[in-house]
Amino acid sequence: MQQKNQVISVITTTEPLEKCLKEMNINKTKILKPIIISFPKFEGVEKLKTIKKRTKKGEIFNEEEAIEIIFLIKMFRENHKEILEEVCELFSKMKVEDPDFKERMKFCMQCIIHKYAETIYDINRLEKVIGMTIKYEDHIEKQREEGRIEVKLEGKLELAQIIAKTKGIQKAIQLTGFTKKKYKQANQ
Repeated sequence: MQQKNQVISVITTTEPLEKCLKEMNINKTKILKPIIISFPKFEGVEKLKTIKKRTKKGEIFNEEEAIEIIFLIKMFRENHKEILEEVCELFSKMKVEDPDFKERMKFCMQCIIHKYAETIYDINRLEKVIGMTIKYEDHIEKQREEGRIEVKLEGKLELAQIIAKTKGIQKAIQLTGFTKKKYKQANQ
């Protein structure tokens, strides 16, 4: 006899829990039994006050406490623009135990900004507020540029090897701009 295993997933929503349960018609025999987290059930206002107070005092947040700021805006059903402004300001002032973790959180905050900001101007302004200095497009362009540099170096080495075979290493170095040391390192 094959036993059915329940599939558990988590759904986060701004809708009230009762409405979700009714609309999804969830019962014990269903194979898909999601855990529904209804953000309005949480006290967003209280959470916001607590984070403000702790930030103002200069308290240090651990990773679990810091990550709550990302979900804070979802705890409100309205006034997202005002809450987003406040959350970005708080994030910029928030002290986190692990500075690298806060840097990684910036990308999550960037997603929140893109979801709730109303204009491109707001997106750019709020990304500056949270300290987002790397734009995705700039990151991609940098990677492309590094790729071009690698290709150019490989082509230059190939050219130097061809010249070295016919005219000698000295001429290859002279024509390609390699130093003797760099040429030997590149050929290893």
